[in-house]
Amino acid sequence: MTDPLRPRSTTAIRVGQLLAGTLWILFPEIAIAQPPFSEGVRSTDPLTAEEQLKTFEVPEGFKVELVSAEPDILKPLNLNFDYRGRLWLTDSTEYPFPAPESTVARDSVKILEDTDGDGRYDKTTVFAAGLNIPIGIYPTLTGCIVYSIPHIWLLEDTEGDDRADRKTRLYGPMGYERDTHGMNNAFTRGFDGWLYACHGFNNETRVAGRDQDGQRDVHGCALRGGRGRARAGPAAQDVRPV
Repeated sequence: MTDPLRPRSTTAIRVGQLLAGTLWILFPEIAIAQPPFSEGVRSTDPLTAEEQLKTFEVPEGFKVELVSAEPDILKPLNLNFDYRGRLWLTDSTEYPFPAPESTVARDSVKILEDTDGDGRYDKTTVFAAGLNIPIGIYPTLTGCIVYSIPHIWLLEDTEGDDRADRKTRLYGPMGYERDTHGMNNAFTRGFDGWLYACHGFNNETRVAGRDQDGQRDVHGCALRGGRGRARAGPAAQDVRPV
């Protein structure tokens, strides 16, 4: 039986030193090795938007037009048109890592507008700032409905200057902790007056409308929320999985 207090043999000590030396040599090699996903990343310098436009190949009869680019927009996530033909988008710097609650988030809702009819958005307005990975967006007559961690909000412009000055929580908190790639998105108005949205498959949410008509579990499905009032946008009264 081996005495645990007895010193190890010289041989054992030498083996231990040899293994340690071998590991010490391998670690630097691992540290400088190319990441496994780097093969799919272009190693050359990035192209400008105009240069990138020339690289597209599309079927006959189709064409790609550049309508907006950096620095006017950064990471556009969802797009939607309003009744005036302006393009509303959620724009992110934080994505895919949400800003901590102790800091001011840097994301926004922007309105893009072509004021001279040349097919290029020459006017960019920051409708709302300080958002946290906003994704789904739906323009209304007075502003927009938008998801920003962790709620679905109604942002309104009461002064007519295209700046949100009123913020109302409609639904939430909505789950985002598991995966920021699959949060509430694709807000679409249905012919039945409801606003439909997609909920990420990996996040879980237990939510109720403002009427508190029971709480519903939401997980990997589409939603419909708020019965519409004519020309006034949805009223946040209910939310249902579909």
